[in-house]
Amino acid sequence: MIENSGVQEIREIEGADHMTMLSQPQLLCDCFIQIAAANTV
Repeated sequence: MIENSGVQEIREIEGADHMTMLSQPQLLCDCFIQIAAANTV
Protein backbone atom coordinates (compact mmCIF):
# COMPACT_ATOMS: atom_id res chain seq x y z
CA MET A 1 0.00 0.00 0.00
CA ILE A 2 2.79 2.44 0.91
CA GLU A 3 4.63 1.73 -2.32
CA ASN A 4 1.53 2.65 -4.35
CA SER A 5 0.75 5.87 -2.46
CA GLY A 6 3.47 8.00 -4.07
CA VAL A 7 4.75 9.50 -0.82
CA GLN A 8 8.35 10.66 -0.64
CA GLU A 9 9.01 10.01 3.03
CA ILE A 10 7.68 7.52 5.55
CA ARG A 11 8.14 7.82 9.29
CA GLU A 12 7.58 5.03 11.74
CA ILE A 13 6.84 5.87 15.36
CA GLU A 14 8.15 3.17 17.67
CA GLY A 15 5.70 1.98 20.30
CA ALA A 16 2.67 3.47 18.58
CA ASP A 17 -0.52 1.52 18.10
CA HIS A 18 -3.34 2.23 15.64
CA MET A 19 -4.17 5.50 17.45
CA THR A 20 -0.78 7.24 17.52
CA MET A 21 -2.17 10.50 18.87
CA LEU A 22 -3.17 8.66 22.04
CA SER A 23 -0.32 6.17 22.40
CA GLN A 24 2.66 8.39 21.44
CA PRO A 25 1.42 12.00 21.25
CA GLN A 26 4.81 13.65 21.86
CA LEU A 27 6.57 11.61 19.18
CA LEU A 28 3.75 12.35 16.73
CA CYS A 29 4.00 16.07 17.49
CA ASP A 30 7.77 15.94 17.00
CA CYS A 31 7.23 14.37 13.57
CA PHE A 32 4.71 17.06 12.61
CA ILE A 33 7.14 19.79 13.67
CA GLN A 34 9.98 18.23 11.65
CA ILE A 35 7.75 17.83 8.58
CA ALA A 36 6.50 21.42 8.85
CA ALA A 37 10.04 22.76 9.24
CA ALA A 38 11.23 20.81 6.22
CA ASN A 39 8.36 22.11 4.06
CA THR A 40 8.31 25.76 5.09
CA VAL A 41 9.27 28.26 2.46
